Amino acid sequence: MEENEIEKPVEAEVCDTENTQGAPSAQEEPSAEQPTKNIDLEAAKELIERHFLRLVEFIKFYKNKDANILTLTKELQQYRNGFELGLFKSFAQNLIAYREECRRTVRGFGSHKLSRDEGVKYLGFMVQEYEDLLQNLGIEEDGGEYLYNGKPLHDDGQRVTFREIPEFEAETLPDMPIDTTDALILYLQKCEEAVSKSIQNSAAMDSVLADYISATKLYESGIHQVVLYPIVRQIVSAYQELSADVARLNETITDENASEYYIGELEKMVEQSDKLLSLCGVMIDGYVSDTFDPKKQRVLKLIPTEDSGLAGKVAERYTDCYLLEDKVIYPSKVDVYKLK
Repeated sequence: MEENEIEKPVEAEVCDTENTQGAPSAQEEPSAEQPTKNIDLEAAKELIERHFLRLVEFIKFYKNKDANILTLTKELQQYRNGFELGLFKSFAQNLIAYREECRRTVRGFGSHKLSRDEGVKYLGFMVQEYEDLLQNLGIEEDGGEYLYNGKPLHDDGQRVTFREIPEFEAETLPDMPIDTTDALILYLQKCEEAVSKSIQNSAAMDSVLADYISATKLYESGIHQVVLYPIVRQIVSAYQELSADVARLNETITDENASEYYIGELEKMVEQSDKLLSLCGVMIDGYVSDTFDPKKQRVLKLIPTEDSGLAGKVAERYTDCYLLEDKVIYPSKVDVYKLK
């Protein structure tokens, strides 16, 4: 009975405390004598680091798309070694075919003598073949104006300036001990500064990316103007000169000079083709190698021989070898001796 009498007043006291409105409990407002609850500083630091790294990674992830664009646009500065060469290759192959046809005709003409009518006809064929070349390249005449892929051959004067890409130091967390709440607050402030710096770097990169994206759009819309139009104009100029020459020659052509006129115009167009191919970055390898070179030559016919000294040697060379940036785009066609 004595123990029950002791417990009852305690229960009543607790109950009265909980039900008393406005009276703070001991848990809600500790007395001055009681120590404050310690913060797990190491756990807080780990939590902050985890959130900081996630934030930085989020910023980088958000920029991943723009970073990919930046990587691609860097290649715009290397068009001469890439896309431009792809464009030049189509031009070069058509010009090579026309040049080799002119050379083949001159080489096989021999002592043949043309009549006036034949001379007029063959000179007309030269103009027609060049018109076929223009058509293959997408060049056409429309009311006295020449178009390339349906667009006029004028340059709008737009140019691209590639700005330097700023270099940023990687965002790092401050290296400092966390042993007091004041140190934790200072640590948080430094983390905030690092996040702010990361956002500033991101904003600076945005402005650079905007320039590169604008450059990409300009090149995508004007690559032909910047790269090909100058060559197209020269190709058109060569056609106009050929047409004018043929028109002029037809006024004075006779049975006596028809062959001379025809061969002279063929040789002139070979020279014109050389200049145009040079504009496309094509090198003509006219060196006649005595020994068959599989990298630069293609065999048309094997010539049997009993002379072991001639085996593997070039018997006849029909075309030149053409290289674009040191890559063979049109090998020389040859006959080669083969030991019986």
